[in-house]
Amino acid sequence: GGGLFGANTGGGLFGQNTGGGMFGANTGGGLFGANTGGGMFGANTGGGLFGANTGGGLFGANTGGGLFGANTGGGLFGQNTGGGMFGANTGGGLFGANTGGGMFGANTGGGLFGANTGGGLFGANTGGGLFGA
Repeated sequence: GGGLFGANTGGGLFGQNTGGGMFGANTGGGLFGANTGGGMFGANTGGGLFGANTGGGLFGANTGGGLFGANTGGGLFGQNTGGGMFGANTGGGLFGANTGGGMFGANTGGGLFGANTGGGLFGANTGGGLFGA
């Protein structure tokens, strides 16, 4: 149809592009890779960059989103099923195995840095408060 220096059926440059794009056998678009839908440099089926992402995200086998890890729902760098960052958080929070929320500790409900079952900070508080049992 057009293009330069290659047997392009639809457009693009320097490659056998059937739909568009540049320098690769792109069926739909994108750059430099065998992208079926979009993205760049990788065999992305839906989008994203540089990895075999089925839905989105960057550099990892993410099924839903996120970055650099096998995240099924979101988050960064860890096997998070729901959200959060850097840890195996099932619901949210940061850096710890939090089932509901909070940060840096095995908190079942909320709070920070301690094994709090209900709330509070830095201690094994069952209901609330600070720094004490």
